[in-house]
Amino acid sequence: MKRIALAVLLAMAAPVALAAADAIPPHTCGALPEYPGRLGTDLQKRTFDKAYKAYDKCVRAYIDDRVATIKANEAAVNKVVDETNAVVLQMRAASGEDVSKEGKDKEAPKMDSGGKQGSKY
Repeated sequence: MKRIALAVLLAMAAPVALAAADAIPPHTCGALPEYPGRLGTDLQKRTFDKAYKAYDKCVRAYIDDRVATIKANEAAVNKVVDETNAVVLQMRAASGEDVSKEGKDKEAPKMDSGGKQGSKY
């Protein structure tokens, strides 16, 4: 029985494992502008300020995109776990095992970042 459950779990998790192998794309915001320091001219400071604002906007957009990808990955993992749990419960019920939740430990928490990635950037 445990072998069947393991086989089902591995079969369902294989696409998730392959997706995890994808490379994380680097940001395309270019290099961080060089700060002119306190001795820089007004023109250098204005140029830096403009370049830094553009860089900051680009990096924030990149982070927002990565956070959206993380949330989508979490949803996919939670879906696979829920489907696997349902199949295992059906197999256990079919074998005559008591599958009621009375007196059993709480269900394992779902993966949820709570939106904390990139919230303070």
